Amino acid sequence: MFRSLQAFPKQISPRLLQMITDYIAMPHFLKISEDHAALLSRRDPVYNGSISFAQGRTAMIETHPPMTQAIRVLNDKFVPFVIHSYKYEEHGGTGGAARDLQVDEHRVIKTLVMETESGAPFLILMHGDKEVSTKNLARALGVKTVSPCSPDAANKHTGYMIGGTSPFGTRKPLRIYMERTIADLPAIYINAGKRGLLAEISPADLVKALNPILVNVAL
Repeated sequence: MFRSLQAFPKQISPRLLQMITDYIAMPHFLKISEDHAALLSRRDPVYNGSISFAQGRTAMIETHPPMTQAIRVLNDKFVPFVIHSYKYEEHGGTGGAARDLQVDEHRVIKTLVMETESGAPFLILMHGDKEVSTKNLARALGVKTVSPCSPDAANKHTGYMIGGTSPFGTRKPLRIYMERTIADLPAIYINAGKRGLLAEISPADLVKALNPILVNVAL
């Protein structure tokens, strides 16, 4: 498995190249469905994604995808993933990403940086179309209250900007909580360490890599 996405053009596996060539030769050109892309990412151990696609759109191989700290960690942990880019909108949230990629917002996972009343920071992963019950989350953590960190504090803890926060490759190790039902999805889209960049991975691979604590706190 290659360690850098920048090396992709030289290290594409022959099997994946043949699959892409076969698709291009088809009458409708390279229309890759969600299932096809998931198949490529899971079945080809050499290729750690950067097929950027949306349902009903023409897929595109990115020859120079951005290298973020999150992507470095995904590579280091041998997590299969596919990179999707979208047009970032200020305050667009997961809804904007879901619309641009034409995927269910329920599968676009937001990474929230929060803290307890004592100032202890942590991450909570939540479905894009759901909110976090701070009351239930505080009860699950065994603390009095929890609240979102300020943008400056979030950046200090994670090294990422608001809108580009990934649970992978944070500046300091943080305890991670995850809404339990995320694990039931076949695949999820989660920030890859930059605004406008999502990594599609399986929840099972995320759990294996991050070992989050599962909670039931969605509203």
